[in-house]
Amino acid sequence: MKRQKECFIGVSAVVHLFLKIAGAMPVVFLLFLVVNVLHGTAWALETLARQVFFDGLQSAVERNSLQAAYSGALWVGAAAVYVQVLNGAGNFIGQHIFNPRAVNTLTREFHTQTAQLPLYEFEKETTLETIEKARQGINGTVQLLRAVISIAMFNLPYVAFMGVYLYRLDPILVLSLLFIFSPMVCAQVIKRKAYRRLTDETAALEREYRHYSDCMIDKRYWKETRTLGAVGFFMERFRAVLAKYDKKLWETDSRLYRTELLMRVLTLLGYLGVLFLLVRSLLSGNISAGAFAAVFTSIDSIFRFMENIVARSAGNISRHMASVGNYFEFCRQNGFAADDGQVRGASDGCCIAEESESGRESCAVIVEDVSFAYPNADRPSLDRISVRIRKGETVAVVGENGAGKTTFVKLVLGLYEPSSGWILRERDSFVSQSAVFQNFQKYRMRLDDNICLKELECRDAEEMERAASLAGVEYGNSDLYPEKFGTLLGREFGGAELSGGQWQRIAIARGLYKEHDMIVLDEPTASIDPLEETRLYRMFARMAEGKTAFIVTHRIGSAQLADRILVFDKGKIVEQGTHEELIKSGGKYAFLYREQGKWY
Repeated sequence: MKRQKECFIGVSAVVHLFLKIAGAMPVVFLLFLVVNVLHGTAWALETLARQVFFDGLQSAVERNSLQAAYSGALWVGAAAVYVQVLNGAGNFIGQHIFNPRAVNTLTREFHTQTAQLPLYEFEKETTLETIEKARQGINGTVQLLRAVISIAMFNLPYVAFMGVYLYRLDPILVLSLLFIFSPMVCAQVIKRKAYRRLTDETAALEREYRHYSDCMIDKRYWKETRTLGAVGFFMERFRAVLAKYDKKLWETDSRLYRTELLMRVLTLLGYLGVLFLLVRSLLSGNISAGAFAAVFTSIDSIFRFMENIVARSAGNISRHMASVGNYFEFCRQNGFAADDGQVRGASDGCCIAEESESGRESCAVIVEDVSFAYPNADRPSLDRISVRIRKGETVAVVGENGAGKTTFVKLVLGLYEPSSGWILRERDSFVSQSAVFQNFQKYRMRLDDNICLKELECRDAEEMERAASLAGVEYGNSDLYPEKFGTLLGREFGGAELSGGQWQRIAIARGLYKEHDMIVLDEPTASIDPLEETRLYRMFARMAEGKTAFIVTHRIGSAQLADRILVFDKGKIVEQGTHEELIKSGGKYAFLYREQGKWY
């Protein structure tokens, strides 16, 4: 896969992240900063306490008095307790309070950004990979934030103190920090580039092996997979893709481990260099025996801190920089710009030259010379469609599979944007629209939540019962719904299990309940028998009086209820008119009507 250009994360982006997290949890954020600062200074105080202790021991030996030694030991003990208390507090706040809340904040922003994407973008592989990379970047972004806090508030105060402390003892001792720091920095620069490349190369593989896993264990697939005996097939595919993923991961990690081993050898040489400088300063009389002992016993702490800065904190930044960059880049996008086609509402002031003002006011939807093609499709799904839908008109959209019916209504609803041409709607807002699609969702929630989706409070109980009754939801049936509207649905959560037809009625009730000026029924009755479908459509036609309605159906007989019928074939409207008009014309509609009539 072609490697994407690396996303640069600027200071302003990190500052924006800090402000967002701080605004979401100000008390926790401030407490986390304070604890990190105190923790860093605690380690510095421990070094001073060690010098006091060793100087006290030397004084005790020279003066034959243990008071100075006891005093130094007390300082060392107090500093050690102080360090451990702050270490525990920092770990607890970071892991159990800061992390989960920060992840929740960024996840909400991720879902907000994803919801702004036009529906047709989800047809593109590149979009799915971008979303997947951004999703993976959430945890990495929190790790980056913690790493920045750790470096700025915890590590740097300690390193700055040790730099000043060593300089005051003997300026040449400051070189010890350079001996430790340089090899680690080189290793992290190499790691960052390697992991960026790994993320780009494995994003598609991750989506693929998760899909094969779902095909074996997810409820949506398992009946067909097991009935066809395809578990072994998907297992082999899963193993093959996972092997490719593991191979790329092994190649990257093994190369980095060799690099890290080399850098650790250089760091060890730096450690020996520090010892040499310490002994040199002691022998030259630049530092006291107590200072020598304090620095000598603190070398391990210095190494741990430098390793924490570079190999752990900066290492986490390098490890997650690729996914973090993807998350930042994704959040900077406010949806994708349309190409040539646009969807606009009447309030935009756009008009079609030949259409009079009064003509526009009488139309709910105007479709002018619209074409639409799915990504990587051989031909457009819609080809230069033009039609005007009057306010309050019920329109049936019919045609064979693949004729473009569903694509047409998705464009009308504004879910897709045209590849070319114009669509003008009475209102360019999802608030005034409702729809029931063939591939409806089964929400594992209570029955009332399923019907009154989006509304958390102030539900209209009377309207909810009306919509359920019209859709044929038997909410009074104690076997199906023992708690009536309070019944939990879905066996996964210990609720009631429904048939496909019962779930379909709930989906229709959901569409009818929502307040709307325009509604689309896109073949929502596939699991309902023809007699029940006819009853439902007749009821729907009465409810839709005064509102604009679209009925997409493959059962031609149901189209008779509409004011007008649009007949689609190969992405074009080949006929339109009433049922009687189309039967008399003897065209495509009449042919489909006769052919389907043989089955009833």
